[in-house]
Amino acid sequence: MQNKLNKPNGFTLIEVLIALVILAIALMAAVKATNANIHNLDYLRDKIQAQWLADNLLSNMQAGLQAVPQTQSQQGTIKQLNRTWYWQITPEQQKNSAIKRVDISVMNTSNGKSLIHLTGFIALLTS
Repeated sequence: MQNKLNKPNGFTLIEVLIALVILAIALMAAVKATNANIHNLDYLRDKIQAQWLADNLLSNMQAGLQAVPQTQSQQGTIKQLNRTWYWQITPEQQKNSAIKRVDISVMNTSNGKSLIHLTGFIALLTS
């Protein structure tokens, strides 16, 4: 019969170090995934806010609260949700002279890429 007191209990130093390396790799992957999710959340928040702004600009033109550009693009800035947004409205006359097409682009920086591009139609009142 062998003596059970001589049998080692627990893990060796190498086994503990290997377990720590595996744990560190798993934690780094979790941190990377969390960082990617935060970046995507920021991007989606910006797109939603830009969509709201484009919808507001189109609604204001349809309601007559903002002038519809006649031939040239119109650019501007607006402060909404504690941020400054940059927009551009490009008009296009349709075959029917009572309707004007407008293309609205919204950016979050003055020379940035458009976050949202919205196309709408406005009925022009003729006298």
